[in-house]
Amino acid sequence: MRGKILCHIGPPKTATTSMQIALSSVTLTDFIYVGTFQPRDLNEGSLSYKLHKFCENSRDHTSVEKLEITQELSNLVNAGKTVFVSEEMFLVHQDHASIERKLESLKAILGDLPCEIVITIRDPILSLPSYFQEIFSSLPIHLQLNFSKFCRDHRATCYDYERLLSVLENVGFKDVILVDFDRLTAGNVDIGKLIGKSEYIGSTLSIEKHNSGKSGGVSMERYLPSVSLKRFGSSSFVNKVLNTFKIRYWPGYSHFVLLIDRIVLRRARVHELKVPEDIAIKFGDGYQKVKRQTLEEDV
Repeated sequence: MRGKILCHIGPPKTATTSMQIALSSVTLTDFIYVGTFQPRDLNEGSLSYKLHKFCENSRDHTSVEKLEITQELSNLVNAGKTVFVSEEMFLVHQDHASIERKLESLKAILGDLPCEIVITIRDPILSLPSYFQEIFSSLPIHLQLNFSKFCRDHRATCYDYERLLSVLENVGFKDVILVDFDRLTAGNVDIGKLIGKSEYIGSTLSIEKHNSGKSGGVSMERYLPSVSLKRFGSSSFVNKVLNTFKIRYWPGYSHFVLLIDRIVLRRARVHELKVPEDIAIKFGDGYQKVKRQTLEEDV
């Protein structure tokens, strides 16, 4: 009997860590979890890690690396294994690798292998503030200073579930499993239904809470670090100027950096992060639609 691949792609702040820890402990016949492992320093070298790193960094779909990953997955599928991949980074937009590009590369690697995409869904009004807080330090300064702009940025589109499903369909992923955050965190996800094995229907996935309390729960208030003038140096334009004129090697450059780091544009604070009304409506409507779909599938 041929197996299949279940590829959980996120998005962040939807109990992905809890789900990964739970799945890594599952010991069922012909089921194999291939990462992400938690904590993440245990994950380097896992199949999930290699899969995402290729999709993030490579555009060469004929490379030896791509062929090796495809072959490894193919061997497991042909051995009858249900292979569970989990990596929320597939739905994390990066300036050098958009969500769309990563999903296109993922499809190129998986090819015709039987695959179902797994997405965990959560109310975007609750997810966006937590996600903003989590990746705050890596954001460009114009987004650090304006949560509303962040909600309209490419980084936030991982919570536009209708658009996400459309992208997946256009890429070639036809089979999508939606897992509701509330049911997942309540321990109400049937592992037999999730992995498609009737003999395990009735067994729930054992979920424990991880990273709880760091994002402020259901409150919209989040602690945000201070933003200094130094942050301007992380922009692509400024970096290009620095590299072109080799400014980093100029005498006194390190002292200059220390000086501008003391110039605070906004002090650290606890701030209420309110999702703009138009985004709340757009993302919220899509979330409610796919949430109804998950409920209908459970009937």
